[in-house]
Amino acid sequence: MKTLEKFDFSIDMDLGEGRILVSRKGENATNVTMQGKIPQWPSKLPAPDDEKRISLSVEDWRTVLGNVIFGIPVGLPSYSPTFRMLFPFFVQEQRLMGGFARHSKQGRNSGRGSNKFHSQPY
Repeated sequence: MKTLEKFDFSIDMDLGEGRILVSRKGENATNVTMQGKIPQWPSKLPAPDDEKRISLSVEDWRTVLGNVIFGIPVGLPSYSPTFRMLFPFFVQEQRLMGGFARHSKQGRNSGRGSNKFHSQPY
């Protein structure tokens, strides 16, 4: 039995002009459940129901975050910027991560043209 399967993880946050509660279960880590209202919901994704609740794949959740936080349009080609590519730029210290010294490098271990997020221990 995996250790995190017994737990639920939630965050209550402001997103765009709305307030939401997002939860993810350890036993079903491929989906998140979101409650609340996001006024600028990406139109190409399934919309929340009347109770303002929706279950999304983690991939769709990242799409919502990218669209609402960074204005990334839905449905761009795979080589386009994503939430996971842009978010570290705002939260990681450059001197610790070695990233963003060049446009093609996001982290110490990323090669030229890499579009993968590489986390490093602090």
